[in-house]
Amino acid sequence: MKTFRALALQSLLALPVLAGCDATIGGGPAGPRPTPTPEPSCESGGMDPRNDVVRRGLERTCAGCHATGEYGYFASAVAFESLLVRDPDLIVPGDPDGSPLVHLLEGRREGSSLTQMPLSGDPFSVLAERGETDITMAEIRTWIAELRTPGVSTAPDATAATVQRLSATHFELGLRDLLGLTHEDFFADHPQGNGSIRVIARDPDAFAVRSPDRVAQVEGTNRYESLGGGSAVVQRVEDRTAGTTFVQTLVPLSQAWCARAVRKIDNAALFTVATSATGSADADDLRAQIADWHLLFLAEPASDEDVASIVDAVFVPLETETDAETAWIGTCAYFVRHPLFVLY
Repeated sequence: MKTFRALALQSLLALPVLAGCDATIGGGPAGPRPTPTPEPSCESGGMDPRNDVVRRGLERTCAGCHATGEYGYFASAVAFESLLVRDPDLIVPGDPDGSPLVHLLEGRREGSSLTQMPLSGDPFSVLAERGETDITMAEIRTWIAELRTPGVSTAPDATAATVQRLSATHFELGLRDLLGLTHEDFFADHPQGNGSIRVIARDPDAFAVRSPDRVAQVEGTNRYESLGGGSAVVQRVEDRTAGTTFVQTLVPLSQAWCARAVRKIDNAALFTVATSATGSADADDLRAQIADWHLLFLAEPASDEDVASIVDAVFVPLETETDAETAWIGTCAYFVRHPLFVLY
């Protein structure tokens, strides 16, 4: 069953980062600038390209804490436009002195517990004076002074990304639940264990009896980072691209987690028709279970041809080489690594 999403992983790997259209503000640069990236042209009715110049100018300083969540202004050009540019509680078009964003950046906001940005150290304006930012306060003020209240366009944006990769947290928590796994499937109770699912390493069996040691914690944390996990604490921006590091991490992780799920006794969340001992000799149960996984993991009903292809190309070769349990582990990992699961 070929769909747009089924072909999306290959396309996503080739996409440039969409950062709007190139433009300048206030007559030219006044300090170090981000390296320009080839970008799509702006169509009429789209976002003001100058907004994205400001986004890229602020990104290095601000994205560490504002890349995700409710205040994820730097998650994308669209997020910056909708969450910051169009928020009257932050920006008053045409009035820099009346814009709370300027007050925050200059460290003089009143009537709030948040008086400056960044929260600690010198405010943005001081950093800018020392040449430590990619945009000056004068440029920001000029941008707001020239900004007009944006209208709402109903025209489709031809440059907007229509496919998104699952985040590291989706894999960490969503996949765990989908496979019918719990915290107890990875760690035994231990008074000194931190219990974080994020420290799962390539071989989860190594941590089934005792809490992981410091080395295991670092390894698992690095694995979460390799999946693109962000952190406000260390100012690491979440990465939602499907790059080489992500793929190389997902392969062993999918196999290890699927092994844990397939070998779990009475895992009714994963096996709704068959069991881990069901093989090709039980053709009806085998096909029914794979059809159920197709819907569970890929959110699409499977045709008879889909099921037959997976049985013949994935399950049977693994069963022939090893056994039915290994075939189920490999088939589970096949679904976890499938573009229809990785992307939405």
